Order: sequence, then C-alpha cells, then structure tokens
Amino acid sequence: MTDSAADRKMDWLAWLHSLDPDCPHTTAALRQHSVDFPHLSVDRKFDLDEPRDGVELLKWESPWTAEELLAQSASHWLSLLIDLDGDAPLDPGLRRMLEQVKDAAVQRFDWGIDLADALASRQNWDSWLWPPLFEAWQADIAESEFRQVLSRLESPELHRYHARGLCEVLEKLVAGGGRSFAEGVLVPANALASTLWTHVRGDSETSEGYDWFTLAINRAAGPFAEFWLGSLSVSVRREIVARGRLEEPYRSVLDGVVQDQTPAGRMARAVLFRGFAFLFNVDETWTREHLVPLLTEPTDWDEIQAAWDGLMYGSLDVSTIDVLLDPFLNAAAKVRDFQDAHTREWFIDYLAALLIDFVESPIDEWIPEFLRSAEADERRRFAWAIWRRLGDMSDSEQRELWGRWLRRYWENRIVGVPAPLQDVEIEWMLNWLPQFHSLFLEGVEVALRMPPRSTEAFFLIRRLLESDHCEQHPEAVIDVLDRLIDTGSARPPFVDWSELIERLEKYDLSEVGRASLQTLRTRLDLA
Repeated sequence: MTDSAADRKMDWLAWLHSLDPDCPHTTAALRQHSVDFPHLSVDRKFDLDEPRDGVELLKWESPWTAEELLAQSASHWLSLLIDLDGDAPLDPGLRRMLEQVKDAAVQRFDWGIDLADALASRQNWDSWLWPPLFEAWQADIAESEFRQVLSRLESPELHRYHARGLCEVLEKLVAGGGRSFAEGVLVPANALASTLWTHVRGDSETSEGYDWFTLAINRAAGPFAEFWLGSLSVSVRREIVARGRLEEPYRSVLDGVVQDQTPAGRMARAVLFRGFAFLFNVDETWTREHLVPLLTEPTDWDEIQAAWDGLMYGSLDVSTIDVLLDPFLNAAAKVRDFQDAHTREWFIDYLAALLIDFVESPIDEWIPEFLRSAEADERRRFAWAIWRRLGDMSDSEQRELWGRWLRRYWENRIVGVPAPLQDVEIEWMLNWLPQFHSLFLEGVEVALRMPPRSTEAFFLIRRLLESDHCEQHPEAVIDVLDRLIDTGSARPPFVDWSELIERLEKYDLSEVGRASLQTLRTRLDLA
C-alpha cells in the first residue's frame, strides 16, 4: 500500500473510531494500521465539514482493497463494513468500497457466502452490502455454488428490500440460452421467482421521458419478466415443456403479469412484448388471447403504449405478421397518441419496414390512415425510414418496391393525394436519389416534379459526391443541382458543391450540360 493510500485509510479508521470509540473492531484496526505505518499520525480528527487537504480524493477510494478483505474472514469485517453502510448509497467512497466487496466475493465464492450468512445472522436485510453480493453471484459459478446462493435468497425480508437484485441473479441463470446447469436448478429457481412478484410490484416508480421498456430494465419488473421468458426458453429447448400450450408455473405467472394494473405490471408486459414472437411460437392461442388485445383495446393509452414500447424493442418475425397487421393499422391511424416521441419514431420505422416487406399495396388504406394522424415530425420520419431501407436494398429489391408501390406513392403525393407534401418530406425524398442503383434516372424524373421548396441540401450533395451517379448520369446530377439552386437550397459554404462540380466537369457532357455547370459556378460565385 502506498503512503498516500495508507494516509487515506488512516482517515477512514480515525473517522470510524470517532463514531464509536468503544468498538473493538475499529480500535484493533486502527492500532494495527498505526503499527504497519508508524510515521502516520493516529491522533487526528476527520471533520466532514472542514476536510483537510486532499480529502476530496479520499471520497473516491475504498478504505480496503479486495485483497485486504480476503485476508480476513467476512465475519471479521462485518462490523467495520456495516459502520460504512449508512444512509448515503451514492457516496463515491461507499461505492468504491462496495466494488471491492463484490470483487472479493467474485475471487472467493466462500467469502461472499460467509458475508451473506453474517448479514443474515444479524438480520441486516436492508444492508447495502447485499447488492455487491448479488452482482458477484451473477458471475460464472458452478451448479453447487448456485444452489448455495439459492438457499441464501429464500428469506422474505431479503425479498422485501432487494427484489430487483434477486431477480437479476435469477435472470443471469437463464440469459443467453441458460447456463449449462440451468435445467438442473430450474425448479427451485422458478419457485423462488414465483414468490417475488408481490415485492416486484412495489418497485414501480416511473419517470417521465422514458419508455416503459427502459423503465422496466431499471426496475425489478424488467429482470423478473426476463427471467420468466428465459426460464420458459430453457424449458422449451430442453423439452421440459412442449410447444403449443403454456404449462405451470409459466401460465400462472404470465397471466398474473398480464392482469396486473400497477406500473410494475406495465413494465413487465413491455418485456413480454419484446419476446412476442417467442411467446407466439410457444403458445399461439394464449398470445392471441392475452397479448394481442393489449395493442389496441385498453382505454388507458398507457397500457397500449407499454405494449408497443416492448414490441418495438423486438424484431418483426414472419410468423407473427398476420396477427399484427390489424394492430399496426390501428396504431398507424393514431400515431400521435403515442406520448413518447421515441416510441413514435420506432413505430414509424417498423411501419415502413412492414409496408416495404409485407404489405402488397399500402396506397389505398395504410398510407391514408397514417397521414391523417401524422404531423410534420412523423411524415419526416417515414420518408427517412424509407431512405434508410433503400440504402440496404439490392437493385432488384429496389425495382420490385418501385413497381409495387413506391413510385405511385411518390407521384400521388406530388399532386396532393392523399395529402400534400410537406417541406420536411421533400428534403428526405430528394435524399432517396443517391440511394437508388439503376432507378436513379427515374427517381430524378419524379423528384424534379415535386413542389419547389427550399430545403437543407448538405446531406444530399455529400451523398451525390460519394456515389457513382456523377460518372454514370452526370447530366441528371446537374439537373438536381439546378433544382436546388432554383429553390434556394444552395447555401454557403460551397466546399462540397465546388468539389462536385469539378468532378462532373471530368465527364463527357453535352453543350447544354457544360453550360449548366458554368452557370452553376457563376450563381454560386465559384472561381
């Protein structure tokens, strides 16, 4: 230990000794530290209001390292650790100390178990020393060790204070397909998890600005629901239960989550909806009866929002498309009812993917329903979502979409059907052009018929510069630049414009094309 660290440790011990001068553990530790470092002053005061020089660094370090903790039994350290385990869980010094406790429990499993037993014997169920133990027990431990952990997690008092931590320990057991021994301990793990819901419901504080799924993973409801999905997955894959019908205890637990009207219930349901495709493939009937209605039927929009929040964190699965078409169409017509802006954006991304990949012709019903509800932000996001998908498509995929509905949609919007184009849509429809492969010329022909509006053009110019359209269709690119100039979309600085024009001049152009380039230079005041 360096002199600096030893000095800071002396401060901790002096402070603890001042809190309880009769404590034999603190007195012994202080005496031993003074023997180990005789040049340090033992007779010192630790004044929280008037810290001495350098004490700010003290707040960020633990008084003991994991190695020092492991040098003595956990029961030996308990009184000293408890003295630091006060009412300030966010104090940096306490956090560092808890990290060292976790590291010690990871390095030596038996040390962590001894600390748990010591805490239990003193009925310290609300101690901040439990969370680092829960984190340590999420490490890669053996089946026999995990069984010891389960036996320490059975106390109802522990459930009362640490529901989230217990759920996280259980979740880690079945995460990612489950540990190799998960099947062997699934029965006691399920039994433990079944007792936690009452306490999980108590951890239901909500915060504005967060979707229900994000709230869930930061509360007990998230890991609780994740555990049950993971446990069910292990049971199905290892043929403990058969596909086709939810069996106990899964049926009772999931029924309880679906019916619960507390915020914790909504959080847990958001997690279930992320696993919608999995549950649908395990028990289609149950999923149709219990989950699908939550996407459309509740009168409380928070209920619908929670379901969609979770669904948007998952992925579209071909097996579930048919059952989700009606809920998607219903939500598309009410997109502004989603209170969370991120949920609206994610929904529109999924909607665009659905229309591109699974709906034969969305022109007559889907798009009119969406546009009636959508405002400028939603329309911009829809155009952006199409832009993003176009960039991932091959030429044949783009041409299939173009012929199926995209060209007709673009041309309809130009003439105001089913709604006039807004400026934010025009900007991103222009950005579609560099994404096209062989459709570039057809895209330019349609784009030049859009209403003349001044839009942001930096992104478009940059993408045209990076594409091969300048080489293949230079005069069409010049036509796009002329339009941008005419609509006032050309704004300084003109670095990219100048580079793009210089590149176009290298190719074989008609007299009209070269004249247009020279006109562009003049209008942009480029030498």
